[in-house]
Parts: sequence; C-alpha cells; structure tokens
Amino acid sequence: MSILSCKKTVEVIPEKSISATDISIIGPGKEYIKVLDGDYKLKVENDKIYIPFKFELIKKYDGNNPQMGNLGLSPLDASNVAVRDVGYSFSPATMSDWSKVEDLLASDVGATTTISFEWDYFSDREKMAKIMKETNNFEITNTEIKDDLVRTNEELIRESNRNDEVEEEPKEEVASTSESNDKIDEALDSYEEYIDSYTKFLKKAQKGDNSAMAEYPAMMQKATDMQQKMDDMKNEFSAKQMSRLMKIVNKMNTAAMEMQ
Repeated sequence: MSILSCKKTVEVIPEKSISATDISIIGPGKEYIKVLDGDYKLKVENDKIYIPFKFELIKKYDGNNPQMGNLGLSPLDASNVAVRDVGYSFSPATMSDWSKVEDLLASDVGATTTISFEWDYFSDREKMAKIMKETNNFEITNTEIKDDLVRTNEELIRESNRNDEVEEEPKEEVASTSESNDKIDEALDSYEEYIDSYTKFLKKAQKGDNSAMAEYPAMMQKATDMQQKMDDMKNEFSAKQMSRLMKIVNKMNTAAMEMQ
C-alpha cells in the first residue's frame, strides 16, 4: 500500500483568482501596513500553495531597525470566517519576503511591496483541495513588530539594575521567553528526527518491505502528535524558527517526491 498514491486521487484546483477587498490585519502591524484591494491568484506548485500580496505603508514607523516578529495569512470562506481544518496559516515564502516587510516598515508612507505567501502542510492534498475550493478572501494575522534598539536599551537597563528588586519581575519574564524559545527549538529537533524516520519508512514501504506495514500505525499516530504540537506552538514561533520549520517540511516533501 502506498500512502502517496492515496493522496494523488484528491482533485486539486491548480489556480484560482480572487478579488480580495477590505483585507483585515490583526496585531500591531495594522497601524502601519495595509493590503491593497485587487485580484490575487492562488496557485499550486509542487504540493504547496502560493499567493502574492501587495502591501502599502500607511504610517511611518517611529522606531529603529524594525523587525517583523510574526506574519501570517489565513484563507477565509464565503461567510468571511477562516477555512476550517487546514492546518497552518500561510507564511512568507522566503527569507527575502520577510526582509521585504522590514524594508517596507523602514520606508516612507505610500511605499509598496509585494510579498509572496506559502502554504505547506505535509503534502496533504485534501487540505490543499479544501483551501483552493473554499477560499473567498483573506485575513492577515499575527503582525508583530519588534524594535532591535528598544530591546537593546531595555536589556542595558536591566543589566545596570540587576541588584534592584524592582527588576526581578522583568528578569523572570526574559527567562520565561528564553525557556519558551528553548522548548520550541527542542520541538523542532524532535520534528526533524521524526521526518528522518518517516523518510526511512517511505523507502521501506516503496521496496515492499512487510515490516513497514507493522510500523504504519505508530508512524501515523506520531505524525498526528507532531502536527498537533506544531499547531499549538505556531503563534510563538520566531521568524527564524518558522523558517526552520519550512525547511524541515521541505525536506519531507523532497523525500516524498523522490519516492514517486
């Protein structure tokens, strides 16, 4: 039995044009950026969905060295609610796209840039077909803007007052953030180990190894557990961690395509 062959039977619309208007933005970023109304095209390529969006700077950012901590895109259905049960939201497709957002924040009001977003959920064609069929509009989510200079000044203040009891609470907050990042990194380590195991499983299954069938239930349960874990943590991912997640998923997709 081939897992991949089952997925091939799901029909997926290869392209879809959407006239998107009044796209809402959630988070601090809504004060500075907006998405221009227009006709946008969802397109399937290599088991991923891509869509470019044009952003405009509507307010000058008054900080220093702006960094986009998070940026997501959720597909909405005809009733203007998020398309259900499709896993992760879209995220900027490349590090270059992340940089474009930061360059826009450092620009003058009226500046525009086009960001390509990508959806990739373990080559799940059923979810892919659902997105392509039901998407009618979009919503930009998790817009978090961080200022490097501000963060540096805060760290210097805490350093100079490290013996002050008033500073105990901020230190605990920093420790908590660091601990959260460590947990995410550990989860990504575990996820990458699982993908390596899954790749070996696919190779055994392709060769007709009967032992692969015995491993199948455990592998699928592990996949469900890992996907749920990633879903639970996704809003806490930094840009670097999200980029690493995409590389891990790409590793699995590449292995799966080689099996075809």
